[in-house]
Amino acid sequence: MTRQIQTSLERRIVSAENLMSVVRTMKGLAAVTTSQFEEAAVALQDYACNVERALTAYFSGGRGLEPRRQRQRSMKFAVVFGSDLGMVGGFNSGLADAVSSYYGDCQDQVRFLIVGERLEESFGSMGIEAYRRYRSPDSRASLKRVVTDLITDLHFSASRTEESEVMIFYNCSTGGVVYETTRQHLLPLDQKWLAELMHTPWSSRTVPDIVFDDPDILTRLIEEFLFVNLFKTCALSVVAENSARLQYMEQAERKIEDTIEEFEGELRRSRQSRIDNELFDIIAGYVAMEEEIEAGRREGNEKKYESHGADRSGGYP
Repeated sequence: MTRQIQTSLERRIVSAENLMSVVRTMKGLAAVTTSQFEEAAVALQDYACNVERALTAYFSGGRGLEPRRQRQRSMKFAVVFGSDLGMVGGFNSGLADAVSSYYGDCQDQVRFLIVGERLEESFGSMGIEAYRRYRSPDSRASLKRVVTDLITDLHFSASRTEESEVMIFYNCSTGGVVYETTRQHLLPLDQKWLAELMHTPWSSRTVPDIVFDDPDILTRLIEEFLFVNLFKTCALSVVAENSARLQYMEQAERKIEDTIEEFEGELRRSRQSRIDNELFDIIAGYVAMEEEIEAGRREGNEKKYESHGADRSGGYP
């Protein structure tokens, strides 16, 4: 029985060590992915500044949002960034709760663009249907592709109608807390922000102006504005996801280490118990042998004594 317990413990230790190898691989992958997408978000800052400067140049010339004909009914879009993979705790369920709480009974009036298969599962459990679905990016190339697909599917409907809106929901890493759910309003452009752009003085004496009278220039600037914000948000969401996964992997690593230590302790005790049992068997066998030898010696002495007694009694009449 002890040998069976020992074999079982050895198998459990091997399984735990294999699981530890997987966890450490996932930790390394999460750390690399976090670094990669953090760099992507930082690399976009200069381009984001240029897009804002272009909008400043456009509105500082006294231009405002041009009135557009209402060709279609008002539309609401919600772009929600989740994850494809697990081991992130309430990363996706928290997003689904935030979206459901924000829109309340108006969910059927919103078109939800969902990034992440696990997020779609959380939405489905709450009865929220996705308008479009996307895989969560796992590289810079796929990040750009996801953002491009998002903008294409939006069809700029929100920029063609005054009342249409685009909201984004995502988890963002914060100091002291792994992440927090964040909501950002993208379209229509914030009027207060536009007023600030209109009154922002240009940084040089030469004020830029539109050379070609392109009626779609504002639409193109808004397209770049969408790209910058969606790209940055998607990158930050992936950073938060992998930061959460990294923390869970560290917790799993500590638990596996404790489990391996516990199994090794049981294995040592099992081996010691087996050794003790074998020693007890040897000692018991030795004692039994000694008793048998002693019994044989006593029996031999008794026979010898009886024989000597018989000889002595035979010598007297």
